Amino acid sequence: MSKPVAHPVNDEYNWKVYTQEYSHQVDEMERTAGDQGSEFLVTSWNVTDEGIEYHNKLHLNWRVMYSAIYDCKPASVFECGCGGMYHLKNIKTLFPDIKVSGCDLLQTQIDFGAKKFDIGEDILKNVSVRDFSEPVDDSLGKHDFVYSHAVMMHVSKEKGIKFFANMLKLSNKYVAFIEGPQHDYIKMLDDLGETDNWDVKELRTNSWLLTKKDK
Repeated sequence: MSKPVAHPVNDEYNWKVYTQEYSHQVDEMERTAGDQGSEFLVTSWNVTDEGIEYHNKLHLNWRVMYSAIYDCKPASVFECGCGGMYHLKNIKTLFPDIKVSGCDLLQTQIDFGAKKFDIGEDILKNVSVRDFSEPVDDSLGKHDFVYSHAVMMHVSKEKGIKFFANMLKLSNKYVAFIEGPQHDYIKMLDDLGETDNWDVKELRTNSWLLTKKDK
C-alpha cells in the first residue's frame, strides 16, 4: 500500500481566488489532451457486460472511478467537492439511471462548470454550496456511492479527516476517493474508529474503494 510523503498543516490554495487558477488548469489539460492532458467529457463510449469502452482520451483516474461505479452499480452517487461537475455529467452520461448529486465549497466553481461543461438543470438542482469539512445535516441525504477526487489532498489534515468522516456518514454502502500522497488516508480511517466497519480495496496508488461491512 502507498505511503504518504507529507502532512499539510494548511490548505494548499487560497480558495477565494481558486476558480481562476482552476480554469487555467482545465485549459491546459484540454490543450494537451493528445499528449499528457485529458479531455473532460465522455463523448464516445460503449457500456458492455465486460465494462466501459472509451473512444476519447480521458484521464486514467477518471476511468478508474467510473469503472468502480460500474462494478458497484449504485442507484445514487454523491460527489464531495464536485467543482466543475464534469464527473457528475460523465456519470449521468454513462449510467443514465443513476441519480447524481454533489456539493462544492465555492459558488464560483459551480458557475464556472455550469458554463464550461454545459451542465443542465437536471444536475444543477442537486448540487449545493457548502464547506464539507464542517458537520453535515440530513439535508444531503444518504447515497449508495460517495466519492471525492483530488480534494482531501489539497486541504489540511485537520480538515481532511473531518471531510473523510462526512463521506462515511453520507454513504449507504460505498466510499471511494482518488487523492495524492499528502495524507495517510487509511490511518485517517483508523483514527475515526471506522476500520472495522469497512472493507478496503486499493484501486491504484492513493485510490481506494471502501465497502461497508454488513452488520
